[in-house]
Amino acid sequence: VRPIDPVAMMNEIMSAPVLQQSEVQRRYVGIRVDWAGELFSARQEGDYTRLAIDLGSRNAASFALKPERYPGLGLLKTGSMIRVQGTIESVDRHVILLGDAILLDY
Repeated sequence: VRPIDPVAMMNEIMSAPVLQQSEVQRRYVGIRVDWAGELFSARQEGDYTRLAIDLGSRNAASFALKPERYPGLGLLKTGSMIRVQGTIESVDRHVILLGDAILLDY
C-alpha cells in the first residue's frame, strides 16, 4: 500500500498537457491505496454492490464488493465515512476505479 493523496494525484493528471494525461494516469495503475471518504452512491451490479466515495475536490473512488462479506453494508447512508483499500485500475476524469477492494472501516 502506497500513501498517495488522491487529490494531489488527480491534480497532477489534470495539470498535465491534454495529450499527456493518459500517460500520467497509467503511472498510477496497479498501485494499491488506502483511502477514506464519504459514501455518495451505491448500486447493485449482479452479485456485487458498487460503492462510490467522495475523496474531496470533486474526486471519487468507485469499487465493487461482495455484499455478503460485509454485514450491515445495506444499512449505510449517504455521507457515511468509509475506508477502503484497493488497487487503482483506471482513472477517468475525476473517478478512480479500484479493483480487489476491501473495506477496512465502515
